[in-house]
Parts: sequence; C-alpha cells; structure tokens
Amino acid sequence: GKALGRGGAKVGHTIFVTGPLGDSGAGLKAILTGVERTPAVEELIRRHLRPMPRVAEGQKLLATSMVGAMMDLSDGLASDLGHILRASGVGAIIELNALPLSPEIVEVCRKHRWRARTLAASAGEDYELLLTGPAELAQAVDIPLYPIGTITEAHGIEWLRGGKPTKFKAQGFTHF
Repeated sequence: GKALGRGGAKVGHTIFVTGPLGDSGAGLKAILTGVERTPAVEELIRRHLRPMPRVAEGQKLLATSMVGAMMDLSDGLASDLGHILRASGVGAIIELNALPLSPEIVEVCRKHRWRARTLAASAGEDYELLLTGPAELAQAVDIPLYPIGTITEAHGIEWLRGGKPTKFKAQGFTHF
C-alpha cells in the first residue's frame, strides 16, 4: 500500500529527474549508425546495453512522503511524462535547457551533429526516475535531483527553450 503511482502530480509541483537523459538513445544511435567507437561512444553504448535502474533512489524518495507521482523513464521523457499528466489530470511546462546531459552525450552529439536535447526528451531506456513534488524535495534527500519543469493546470506539455515557448516536438517510444 506504499507504492507511488502516476496519478499524484499536483499543480505547482516541480518536475524532477534523477540523472542525465538521452544517453541510452545516443548509445543505440551510435550502434545503428556505426560511428567510430571513441571512449565517449563506448560509454553511451554501455549505458544503452546495461542501464542502471534507480531502485535505491526510488526507495529514498518514497520514504520522504513528499513525492506526488513517480515512474522510471523507459519510453522517454515526452512519453512517460504524458502518462503522469494523463493519470493526474494536469499539464506541464518543461525547460529544455534544464534537461541534464552527460558529458559523453554532449561530446558525441557535437561531433556527429546529433540533437542532444531531442535525444534527452525523446529517447527511452535511461531508467532514470521522473517524479513530481514540492521544490524543497531536492533538499530533503541525499540524491541528485534535477528540476526540469513545473506541473500546470493546462493539459499537455509546453516546451520552453531559455524560458521562451518553442515549437519543439518530442514523441518518445510508442509500443504500437
């Protein structure tokens, strides 16, 4: 009876993730395109082939009793956030510049002219946690939490870049 679901996001909650996004997707893209296997590319491929689910982090977050909604990012931020928004009957504003990126994805995307923020918002299988709660949640736990947006009354996701609305399109993985 203590499990957190997707339906507890509240207007005004901050949206957090527990770590860098897009690494698994960049690793898969590296495999599929056959780019040179530099150390950064090898690390992204490792993160794709051997993701690290954030079980301990989820248990610590649950223990705070401050989390509204939480799930892992298996289908990508855009898709999985959509699940939370629908279950909670709310919307979200996401700041693209706030999405945490690893040094490896930044390096590889620069070199190959891939879009790191698109991978971070769309690619799946990172298995970082996506959660909502009051802003002070970040100080209540001894794990890194990255604020990436806010829960709103309006339905859907509004994407911002540098605080300004953008026509950014992110889909995430669809099963069918």
